Amino acid sequence: MVPIAISAERGALEEVMLGLKNKQHLLPVVVSRSLNKTASWVQTRVVKGVSSEVAIKQADIRKGIRIYKASTRRLRADVTITGKRIPLIKFGAKQNKKGVSYRIGKGSKRTFVPGAFIAQMKTGHKGAFVRVKAKGGGLLKSATAIITGRMKLRTVRRIRAAEAAGLDRVGRLPIKELMGPSVPGVAQHAPGLLEQTLKEAGERNAMEMRRQVSVLIAQGKVA
Repeated sequence: MVPIAISAERGALEEVMLGLKNKQHLLPVVVSRSLNKTASWVQTRVVKGVSSEVAIKQADIRKGIRIYKASTRRLRADVTITGKRIPLIKFGAKQNKKGVSYRIGKGSKRTFVPGAFIAQMKTGHKGAFVRVKAKGGGLLKSATAIITGRMKLRTVRRIRAAEAAGLDRVGRLPIKELMGPSVPGVAQHAPGLLEQTLKEAGERNAMEMRRQVSVLIAQGKVA
């Protein structure tokens, strides 16, 4: 998880207090509204920054970036970048007879995984998978893994192992889903993304607080 805390800077607060004149009780309103506007901007900025690095949809990136809003009692907004590694299927995975290709970075060449395949599970989840070696030299020994008379043996090694065990058929090897990077990982490694976003967030929040004061003045709430 990557946390980004947003709060009002002292100089900007003093400027707002002068603008509010004798309406200082409106300060928490101005600050909380400004922080929430700035937090939304930070979320969008991070989404676009990560999207510029990896070849996945912005909607998939946004799912992992949450906003904890400020209030008049809590004058701080938080943006947290969370999420596990993203399924490789999201990175334009394509299957041919030899395996699966995908592309992580925008503008980068496609990477190929021999023997991988794309499948849809009974749950409806679709992903890119590879078969992994089982313990015991590739022979599935558990009773649930042995499917007599239903699946053909794929390799000479498995045939010999099955014959040695007195079996006619052996179940397929288990599968493992292929995963790409996580949103927090990409955000942390994107050159200057978090540092520049945090710097500009302070400037943007100060500007937004001035705008909020102008709105109150226009509404006649500040003389």
